[in-house]
This record gives sequence, structure tokens and C-alpha cells, in this order.
Amino acid sequence: MNSELQRPRICISLGPHWAYRFGLDYLTYRRVIRTAGGQSFTTWPHGSGVTQIPRFDGLVLAGGEDIEPERYLRPSGSGQPDFHRDTFELELVAAARSRGVPILGICRGCQLLNVAFGGTLRRLDEDHRHRRLVGCFKHPVVIRRDSRLHSILDASRLKDVRSLHHEVVDRPGRHVTVVARGPDFVAEAIECHAPDNDRWWCVGVQWHPELLPWRNRDQALLTDFVRSSNQTAG
Repeated sequence: MNSELQRPRICISLGPHWAYRFGLDYLTYRRVIRTAGGQSFTTWPHGSGVTQIPRFDGLVLAGGEDIEPERYLRPSGSGQPDFHRDTFELELVAAARSRGVPILGICRGCQLLNVAFGGTLRRLDEDHRHRRLVGCFKHPVVIRRDSRLHSILDASRLKDVRSLHHEVVDRPGRHVTVVARGPDFVAEAIECHAPDNDRWWCVGVQWHPELLPWRNRDQALLTDFVRSSNQTAG
């Protein structure tokens, strides 16, 4: 059998950013998924919803613009939310959850996972203590020892994750646990749980593992995600 056909199919949900039209997804998300042993395809919000998307074995929710504040009962902020993408990706999460398909949320994707489970977000610049973190690129995170993330990375602290965001998880949603925090106790990773499926793989990280091409400790996270996706394939 063709080895390519044996790779789990990973759906990567992107926003309508111009950079992806010029192949940025091949240099970032698609590159790290292939390195981890998967094959990937990308999708964008469209009118037909998720029903026309090919079957997938794993789901990556990529970074992008803000999530509409009204979705977690907050007044509109100064960002530029994308209503269609929010709706589309919340449907994707529900479809993946119903099938027990692994989900990896990155940056905005981490935030969307929390909103999908009924949680809230907050802007870092709402509090003067966090203004120095806005636009932060390199910083450490501390990981809970009893978490899946700790088991995967075999580390309780990462020295310099790469993150670029101005919103973070505030109140965790139902069955959501914050498993890593950065400076000033900012939530940097979450895990979502399914009471009816204790093997379900669902992790969100606020940082960007797809931006580290060499000496990438986060590759272990991506490899474990693809391995879990392989178990749902077929």
C-alpha cells in the first residue's frame, strides 16, 4: 500500500489571510504535520459549512483574528472578529468531538476551543500588568505535572515558547483545564476532556509550534497529535 495513503488525514482550518494564498501554510502548519507523519489539507469558511469537507482523522485550528466577543457574552472589543470563521470552526469542533477526532488548537485555535466549551476570553491590555506581554514573542511557560502536555513533552517548564497574541483564556469552559501558564499567570495551554471518552485527545496551546523548524521540542506535541489521529483513521 502507498505509504502516503497510510498517513492520517489532518484538516487544517485557516483564516482568509493573504499569506496563505502564497503558500505560508506549506511552510508552517503543513510542514510540521508532514514531519510528524501526517498528510494534511487546508480549509476555509464557506457557505456550505462543514458538510462538504472531506473526512479527516485530526483537526488543527490555526491562528488568526479575534473571536467575536458576543460568543462568550462580552461586549464588542476593538479587534476585528470574523463571524463566518467563528461559526464554521465551532461546527468543526462539534463534528470532531462527536467522532472522537483529536484536535490541536494553536493561538486563536486554543481560544476557540475554550469558547466552544463555554469558557471566556480576556484581552491582555485590559490590565496594566499585562501590557508588557502584548505582542510578546519569546517567554517561558510552566506546565502542570499531572497533564497530558507534561507527559508528551516530558517537561514541567519550557524556556522560550513563541507566542504572539493579545487575548487569552479567562474562565475555562466546562471540562477544560488550564495546564500551562506564562508570566503573570497568563494561561498558555489548555486540555479539553470528554466524560464519555477518556482517551479523546484535545489540546490547545497559545504559542506557535509551527514556527520552529529546527530544534523544536514542540515536535513531540505534533507527533503525539498525529499518532492519536492515526488511531481514528480508517
